[in-house]
Order: sequence, then structure tokens, then C-alpha cells
Amino acid sequence: MTFIDADMELDPANIKAFIDLMRSTDCDAVIGSKRHPQSKVSYPKLRRLQSAAYQLLTRVLFNLDVRDTQTGLKLFRRHVLEEAVPLLAIKRFAFDLELLVVARYLGYRNVREAPISLNYQFESTVNLRSAFDVLWDTAAIFYRLRVLRYYQRRRLELAASNRISEPPGDVPTD
Repeated sequence: MTFIDADMELDPANIKAFIDLMRSTDCDAVIGSKRHPQSKVSYPKLRRLQSAAYQLLTRVLFNLDVRDTQTGLKLFRRHVLEEAVPLLAIKRFAFDLELLVVARYLGYRNVREAPISLNYQFESTVNLRSAFDVLWDTAAIFYRLRVLRYYQRRRLELAASNRISEPPGDVPTD
């Protein structure tokens, strides 16, 4: 299943290359990355700085082996989404991040980054309020993962109600 932002800043023609990469590497997900060496990106320096700072924060908090979690083009294997989506709580700014964090928690670590073409043409939607919202959602994901162990409990609840298959005995918690 493919997710792409509706603002048309990302060229949908990238999707074919994502599918080809998934088929050739048998990975769990392919995500677009502005930081991929072959990406062709054009967007303001301030937005680049904000993006780099957030990427560093997510790498430190969640140990994700990706450089860019927020580019709005992603391709996931169906079974990854079937397991991960029922556990998600965020419906707003950090949905992409939570999906990647939960997939990693479930053991799906073979995520490949792919180049994208991004021609940033519109007014920035990153203002102080939206930056706060992203950081708040990110903190909530960290809290659910590391403090509440929400994803683990939610997975057990869903398995008990037969809404998902029984979780494996040893789900990674790092």
C-alpha cells in the first residue's frame, strides 16, 4: 500500500521505482527520503534546518535506521500494515513516524529509503503551532512506547479479542 501527500509536491512517478525497489530487495517498506543522495529537492533553507533537526531527534528517541521519516511518500507491505495500523494512536502530524516506530517494534526493520523528486512551491505549513504539534505527537509516541508500553498492551488486547493474530512470544522492545 502506498501513501502519498495530497499537496502534489511529490511526483507520483516515484511510486514505480518504490515498487521496483521493494520487489528487488524484499524489504518491509520503502520510504521517500529528502536526504537520499539521489533525491532532487528544492525547498527553503529554514525548512531544511527544521527537517534535519527533527530527523536527528527521531533517530535519537526511536533508534530508527532511516534519515527521513516525514517525506510524504511511503510504500508498505500489506502484512506490515495489517499488524501495525491497529496499534496506532496518532491521526495527525506524526502519523508517519508512529507507523515506522510501531513497525520497528513489531520486528519490521528492513526499511529502505528511496530518492524522491520534491519541488516545494507553496507557502510553508510549518509554523510555530504546527511545529509544537509535531513535537507533542512525537513525545506522545515516545511515552507510549517507552513508558506506558502501550503498543505491547494494545497488541495483547487485540490478540485476546481475536482481532489480530496472536503476537509472537518475544517482540523486540528496543
